[in-house]
Amino acid sequence: MTPLAMAAEAGQSFIMEELLLANADPEVMDSLGQNVLHHAVTSGKASCVTLLLRHGTNVNTRTHENCTALHLAAAAGHEEIASLLISAGTTVDSRDSRGLTPLHLAAMEGHIKVIVTLILFHGAPINTLGFSYMFPRPTPLDLAIAENQAESRHVLLQLGGKTGAEVALTAACIIQKCYRARRKRGKAFHWYIMLAKLKGLRAPPPQSSYSPMPVPGAHSPRSPAAPLVPVSPKRGWMSQGNEDKTKKKPDHLMPPGLLQPPLPIQMPRASSTSQLQDLLSNLSEGEGGKGDCKNEGGGDVPENYNPWPYYSFTGKLRPWPVTPGRVVSDHIPRPDYADHPQGHSLSEQSLRGNTVIKVLTDEEQEGLRVACKLGREVLDEAAQVVDLGVTTDEIDRIVHEATIDRECYPSPLNYYNFPKSCCTSVNEVICHGIPDSRPLRDGDIMNVDVTVYHRGFHGDLNETFLIGNVSDTAKRLVKTTWECLQNAIAMVRPGVRYREVGNVIQKHAQSEGFSVVRSYCGHGIHRLFHTAPNVPHYAKNKAIGVMKPGHVFTIEPMISEGLSR
Repeated sequence: MTPLAMAAEAGQSFIMEELLLANADPEVMDSLGQNVLHHAVTSGKASCVTLLLRHGTNVNTRTHENCTALHLAAAAGHEEIASLLISAGTTVDSRDSRGLTPLHLAAMEGHIKVIVTLILFHGAPINTLGFSYMFPRPTPLDLAIAENQAESRHVLLQLGGKTGAEVALTAACIIQKCYRARRKRGKAFHWYIMLAKLKGLRAPPPQSSYSPMPVPGAHSPRSPAAPLVPVSPKRGWMSQGNEDKTKKKPDHLMPPGLLQPPLPIQMPRASSTSQLQDLLSNLSEGEGGKGDCKNEGGGDVPENYNPWPYYSFTGKLRPWPVTPGRVVSDHIPRPDYADHPQGHSLSEQSLRGNTVIKVLTDEEQEGLRVACKLGREVLDEAAQVVDLGVTTDEIDRIVHEATIDRECYPSPLNYYNFPKSCCTSVNEVICHGIPDSRPLRDGDIMNVDVTVYHRGFHGDLNETFLIGNVSDTAKRLVKTTWECLQNAIAMVRPGVRYREVGNVIQKHAQSEGFSVVRSYCGHGIHRLFHTAPNVPHYAKNKAIGVMKPGHVFTIEPMISEGLSR
């Protein structure tokens, strides 16, 4: 076991961060086929998992038993970690060597929260069949019954779960109907067409405006449910089929600007969505009132809306409903991740682990200056509408339209499936907040982070705004952060080590009684949204590189009233 894996299993995120900065490889496997992410999931520490996701660890790596990290999280009952992994792109219905999905394992162990999270929020198939050598092949409900998990059985039944025998009977009836149709038509019926018509074998995602939890530092909270990539029927007859492409897909499965997921095999009955919400509400009430959500500054979150009922919030701010992402015209040039189903930047991934800092030519520097100038204009337009009662979703609309008007692409849109065109971070949200329907309230502080992509270059900038009557402490926090930035900019010159930037920032922040958030850092930027160098904002870091003419990077100090993590 490597030192990084040992730190992950012990839940020591600080040690992990130091090792990763020293270029430790998180993909190294042990004798069981487990990489560092598997060990981090075993520790149950979401911070360790978040750190690895931020460094681009492959979430779909499998052990010798064909288990993904999501299998381990579901079996151990870590619903927050499960959500993080799904948000980062892991397959929600992946199978291990026994044919079991994460939902099977959660049902066997009686982890109610994981079951609800997988089905209600991430569209996990509820009636997937397991072992291939048993008949009837077991569904999650079968395993819950076999393991005497009464609560799991109750929840699965409420969510539409069936036994393997019921699923097999349904399939047999449809096969018979298809056989009769083939005889009547007098021509061969392709096997995969019949499979696409099987009904009742996959629970569709609920029709709700669910907004997923952001993956800190990954620049990529995922869309309401992970886009489902069409698969070949060879994966098994329980795999998602290919529906008739002429059918209109339901609105909740069509986030504009993203790759359209295929249509679920069966739409829910009219009452099924309300039943799911009622069940979730009842479960939340049983957790000591964690489902009650009130926003700082007064005002309730819309009734029955809480996408993360078991998440332990650090403050009073709560998520509000998120509208679909906005569309960018095809004629506008876009980065490589804009049309990727998971929003992955292949150009960035090809350089992962490369610490060589690109030196821009004079022509490239001029192209970047133009992108930054346009980004500043967009941010200025957003600043004009920031006021009490304005929603961050409205600010996102202004940013999106201003970006399009300048023939630019909003860089955050679909970057690792980020659903909006800018980031709006209110109060205790340190960065990468998703614009939603919450109105700005008296006393809020809000950061608007804008990046535009113009003719091959990203221009990234942000600004923090004070809403109404802000406390003296909040004013001092914002002022101190601005001073930290100015002090850091003042030391930028050829020959300065990137690791020295954090010394200046932390010294000033601590002198004012604040701490530096260590989980995020500045980064290189040019034709790539995020690249070398890393620019940590805290002291005694191990950043690699020395500033040279032609280097381009961001300095983004994030200062907190509370702890550094």
